[in-house]
Amino acid sequence: MNPDQIMFIMTMAPIRACEGDPAHHPGMEQLAEAVLSGRMDPVQAMIATAPPFSQQQLVAAVQMMRMIGMYQLIHLTAVIQAASSLPRERIPVLIPEVRQAG
Repeated sequence: MNPDQIMFIMTMAPIRACEGDPAHHPGMEQLAEAVLSGRMDPVQAMIATAPPFSQQQLVAAVQMMRMIGMYQLIHLTAVIQAASSLPRERIPVLIPEVRQAG
């Protein structure tokens, strides 16, 4: 399958399942602003907020994705997790021109 199709499906499936309002990921809300502003690595935040019993498997999966050249996929997934964990008004403005206009 095309990686772009995978990313689209992974992004849209939770949005559709939750009728347009994707459920936030527990624990990610505290780290999401740091992730979205570039102060924290999204993948590390995803690992840190995963249930303790699955963190080790997630670390292995990240290493495998890196080895097969698909790290960008898991990185984007983590960014989407962070963004969907915050209410719209708390998502930081990342474009300098928009930030200055506001």
